[in-house]
Amino acid sequence: MNPTVFAHRGYSGVHPENTMRAFRAAVDAGANGIECDVQLTRDGEPVVFHDERLDRLTGGSGLLADRSWRELSTLQVRGERIPHLDELLELAAQQPLVLNLELKNSVIHYAGIEEMVVERLWRFGLLDRCIVSTFDHLSLQTLAALDCGVATGMLYGCRMVEPWRYAAKLGVSALHPQADSVDDYLCAGAHDAGLSINTWTVNEPREVRRLAALGVHGLITDFPDRTLEALAALDEPIADQ
Repeated sequence: MNPTVFAHRGYSGVHPENTMRAFRAAVDAGANGIECDVQLTRDGEPVVFHDERLDRLTGGSGLLADRSWRELSTLQVRGERIPHLDELLELAAQQPLVLNLELKNSVIHYAGIEEMVVERLWRFGLLDRCIVSTFDHLSLQTLAALDCGVATGMLYGCRMVEPWRYAAKLGVSALHPQADSVDDYLCAGAHDAGLSINTWTVNEPREVRRLAALGVHGLITDFPDRTLEALAALDEPIADQ
């Protein structure tokens, strides 16, 4: 079975990242998963945005966490609004999609973000179609303690010795390593431990083929169409010579 193709921040290779335009374009391109980033506004509303600061992506400045939802709704990312998380969940509830929600709480601690996200997933009927991931591994323990059944992914950006053993202590269901650290050693250990591997960020067909051959479960990509084409080519029969 081919890996799930997660559109990284939506179809971000072409469209403004983490916007409803990028998410709808990912669906239209055939992606069966969407990855995005979740933070909280000053008044506690969950929004979809990657950076802690507003400067790179909007005409604003300063920390997202210092702005209210009403204030953020006046800003744009290349002509598109910053989405409320509920907007994406509503879209996902109407499509056969798997979500990967990354909690952006490793730099700024958003108290209660785990419970808030889980409650919203339950409300939209998406608990069994979502992976919640984060670089904040204490947050992963918080999610495990909620015992809500949602899948969780341990994000990390360096090579690790037996990361599946560490993952077991956190109670997660998947490893989310950077693509260049995925090899036979990692895949064998994760498989034996019953862990999935969803890896980022995979944009080149050669890398798609390598990772698919290793048996990873998910590919997080800026270009879902390109990744789907590379996977489809693996299924094509080889013509007789």
